[in-house]
Amino acid sequence: MVPEVNDPMNGGLLLFIKRINAAVESVISRVLLILIVALITVVTIQVLNRWFFQSPLLWTVDVSLLLLVWSVLLGAALGVRHGAHYVVDVLPRSNSGLLKALDVMIHVIIIIMGLVYAVEGYRYAMAGGRRLLGMTGIRAIWAMASMPVYGVLSVSFILERLLAQVGSHSRLGGTSSDSEVNCK
Repeated sequence: MVPEVNDPMNGGLLLFIKRINAAVESVISRVLLILIVALITVVTIQVLNRWFFQSPLLWTVDVSLLLLVWSVLLGAALGVRHGAHYVVDVLPRSNSGLLKALDVMIHVIIIIMGLVYAVEGYRYAMAGGRRLLGMTGIRAIWAMASMPVYGVLSVSFILERLLAQVGSHSRLGGTSSDSEVNCK
């Protein structure tokens, strides 16, 4: 049964987004495993071919680039979901009200940047859709499509974190801990 999405007081929207994001993360994790294994395989083939046959396989450059771009951006999206990107603490932890406000502001900035990636990445992908990657003949849109996908995923993932933070903040009378904000 789908939770009541329009009732943010009982966490319905947050629960709904968490469930969707968990399912998406499960798929992304499997895709990442496949991408990384494929990347390692292609690069290994390239290196072995250069060492033993002194002849590079030119197609491996395009394929490894495609695999690398997708794995980096999908991995970065998962990093957004788990808050796993680098953070530098500049303010002391004693000013928790200011820190929580800054966290919300950072989440909003990440949403804006994700939307920029989604919209501009889509435009970029469409503009380069007819170009081909060097030796393979693969359309460049397959590499460029990773940008709008990253944008949509990061918006969805950071929205989950933002709703969790705002929800725990309002339920607890203005206080929340990192464990309550973490959406894992």
